[in-house]
Amino acid sequence: MNLKKTLKYLSFSYFVLLFALILTLVLDLELCYPQSLTSPNIHSIQPYHPRLALHSMPSAPKHITGSGTSIAPYVLYDALDVDSIRYLGMNNKYYVLANDIDLSSISEFVPIPYDANTGTFSLDGKNHTLSGMKQTLSVYSSSSSATSLGMFMGRGSTGIVIIKDLIIDGFKIHLSSSANQSGTYTCGSILIAHISYNSSTRLTNITIRNSTLKFSGNPSSYPSQSYYGFLVGRFEAGSPDNSSLIKNCLVENDSLIFSTGITPNSGHFIGGIVGYLGGSYTYQFERNISRNNYFYSRVGYTTRKNIGGGLIGEISTPASNIRYNFSHSNKADFGNGGSPNNFPWGWGGIFGYTSVNNIHTFQQNYAANNQCLGTNQSGGFYVEDNSLTTAQSFDSTLNFCDITSFTEPNTVYGSVRLTASGYPTAKTSAQLKDINTFIGWDFTNTWAIDSTKNNGYPYLRSEE
Repeated sequence: MNLKKTLKYLSFSYFVLLFALILTLVLDLELCYPQSLTSPNIHSIQPYHPRLALHSMPSAPKHITGSGTSIAPYVLYDALDVDSIRYLGMNNKYYVLANDIDLSSISEFVPIPYDANTGTFSLDGKNHTLSGMKQTLSVYSSSSSATSLGMFMGRGSTGIVIIKDLIIDGFKIHLSSSANQSGTYTCGSILIAHISYNSSTRLTNITIRNSTLKFSGNPSSYPSQSYYGFLVGRFEAGSPDNSSLIKNCLVENDSLIFSTGITPNSGHFIGGIVGYLGGSYTYQFERNISRNNYFYSRVGYTTRKNIGGGLIGEISTPASNIRYNFSHSNKADFGNGGSPNNFPWGWGGIFGYTSVNNIHTFQQNYAANNQCLGTNQSGGFYVEDNSLTTAQSFDSTLNFCDITSFTEPNTVYGSVRLTASGYPTAKTSAQLKDINTFIGWDFTNTWAIDSTKNNGYPYLRSEE
């Protein structure tokens, strides 16, 4: 009898142990495989592998980290983090990107509001990419007196703006509303619409590619002036320490389109890097590139300025350094119109227009293989120097433009009101691919040339 009880007890214990083992195996499967692999089709999948399970397990969600200071900046991980800049603010705030970020999940990225405070705003891209931003709405700010398009409306006062090491790819900005536009200016850009006076601004190592900035509409009212550029619409930065600069920035494979039948403003200016370049203190504009872009501009009447440039739309005060820049293989269509000297209308390889007497220093700049369509004042290097008493002076050995793609009625230099003491030298495309053309240029530290790179034209060593 005792033997029977013992055997019965052992049988029951064995059953419990077997059940525990089976249960353990089932739980292991649930833990090791994602939900999709624990379905009735489990036998049809590949055998379990730890690497597969690790890849399939969802990662913990990321959130903004840091405190927004210079030593512990806010770290941005996704689209909502980037959009949160509008709530966290731009005054004494520092941000860095943790990784590439696709903004396409935000159906309408409204421009981040204009900030007129005096502190520092810094965005360090860490060479990561922002992509997929979509925008169809402009915003008016009474602080900037501007209606703005772009990721950022802008910054003013005596604040500091630092944006660096950032790649922008595939932004689509298209304002087609016929709603009235307010303000003194309308400013459009992929990145920053308007940088106001006395703001020390440093924009470095920024690439904008495969993006579109477009205005099309016929509002009944429109600001007195408009400025569009892929990097900045209107740049008026400057500080007593002369620290403002735009350096090592590249725009390529982008489209800038402005089309309206309205009675235009007093001046419309567009540029590959910046629509308007000026300020209250000296700035630096160097090592910037514009290539393979498309510029299209139409305004309602020919009795207003309609001018563009591969790099700069309008250059204003003060006299500053513009050096080591190039523009090539761009196409511009400004249509037919504009009376010489009075209402300039057209596109220049480097810049469009200047109306000031300050003599800027142009050093080692070239424009090549650019094409401008239509009957206008377009020029290989610039459209019009409209200085009143003293014209710009260009060292003909340190600045070149391509005569090959600019034939009459387009000219090498555009329309010049005053007789300048020097012009950029006109060369053929073949000559601009020959290092012997560039005598006196710095091919040790600044420039390089290779028939397999940059369409055979000189390129900046900073691109390597």
